[in-house]
Amino acid sequence: MNRSTESGIEAAIAAQRDSYPDTGAVDVHTQFSVLLVDDSPVALRGMARVLRKHWEIDVAACSDEALYLIRRNGYSVVITDCDMPGRNGLWLLEQTRRHSPNTIRILTSAGEQERFAPYMKSGLIQCFLNKPLAGDALRNFVIGLMML
Repeated sequence: MNRSTESGIEAAIAAQRDSYPDTGAVDVHTQFSVLLVDDSPVALRGMARVLRKHWEIDVAACSDEALYLIRRNGYSVVITDCDMPGRNGLWLLEQTRRHSPNTIRILTSAGEQERFAPYMKSGLIQCFLNKPLAGDALRNFVIGLMML
């Protein structure tokens, strides 16, 4: 990735971060960071609103932005939609496993979970969440991951 591409991605990330206002303090006791990846601004805002109350959250609208953030920051958890334009969530989870093997990898999709069984069996997908995601269920799910 060249410097102009990195600058463009950094600008896009900053603009996105500004559009998702902080709705609560980060729990500094957990040091738990989550990257949310989805091409739907509505889905990103909803997930960020619920999880930002408890943890440090970054968002990305595509796999390329997400990979840039993963390489730069590292995360405890990556939650990505599967079906996105360009490189999909499965590609991103493979890159996450390569660059940040200790990151928990979660895939979301409105599709049937059975189609992802081979990826779960191989360990590429560690958790699967069916869309639409309910706020409390998502929060409780991530809390459960923290307790592992």
